[in-house]
Amino acid sequence: DEAMRITCPKCGFSKEVPEDKIPENAQIATCPKCSYKFKFRELTEPDFFKQNTDVSSDKILLEEHTETKQEEDLYSYFEKGYDDYIAWENIEKYGFWSALVDTVKKVMFNPTEFFKRLPISGNLTKALVFYLIISEIQAISQVLWSFVGLLKIEDPVKAIFGFGISGIASLLMLIFYPIFLTAILFLGSAINHLCLKILKAGKSGFGATFKVVSYSVAPMWLSIIPFLGAFVGSIWSIVITILGFSSIHNSSIGRVIVAFLLPVIVILLLIAIGVGLKGHV
Repeated sequence: DEAMRITCPKCGFSKEVPEDKIPENAQIATCPKCSYKFKFRELTEPDFFKQNTDVSSDKILLEEHTETKQEEDLYSYFEKGYDDYIAWENIEKYGFWSALVDTVKKVMFNPTEFFKRLPISGNLTKALVFYLIISEIQAISQVLWSFVGLLKIEDPVKAIFGFGISGIASLLMLIFYPIFLTAILFLGSAINHLCLKILKAGKSGFGATFKVVSYSVAPMWLSIIPFLGAFVGSIWSIVITILGFSSIHNSSIGRVIVAFLLPVIVILLLIAIGVGLKGHV
């Protein structure tokens, strides 16, 4: 069924409303979260409005028109659908641990519904914090399993910079690692959104893409399970990311998959070109 995504410009609450649930003459919506009234679409004024040459009267008629049953019906649908579904976005109500666990479960097992009801505008801080928490759980798990000898991983700092860390430097890394993760998140989201825009699949803006990337790391808590945990979590996360992009941007799965793989395709092409040029030298 056709649906329209209606987003409150004040608080960012967003919901996809089936076209058959939107009254024909409705153009004003009332947000069930913050009670803000806003125009969600433009309608052609009926002929009897156009015949009225008095500008002030025209305004009154239009204002009266927005306070009819059409607006009430639309608000009722919003109110029924709004139930603080995204617990992490309402952490003050649910509490830290309850919101974290509830959000992880919904992202992992019902991602399409989760991203349909996720506010796509507004502050990105809560999504960022969620991403950092799950990413830290993943990193700490990998280090612990390596420490007890169940996993053999190279010091990531040594692998990148050519030297290891110990003592006070290790403590400093605990401070700078979230900064590094944040930079990676913004860079990855920007690349993903650019690819989505190229494929005309990024309709809901950068904030929506950023939130999908942030929340899609939910399965990476599985890294606490040695050996297969990180692998399963990574595959699961990729699937959720694709479903999330499709849902929040209202785009086809096929288009989103191509956009998701576009950076890999470009890199492979550049490598092929480089190898070809080297072979001709």
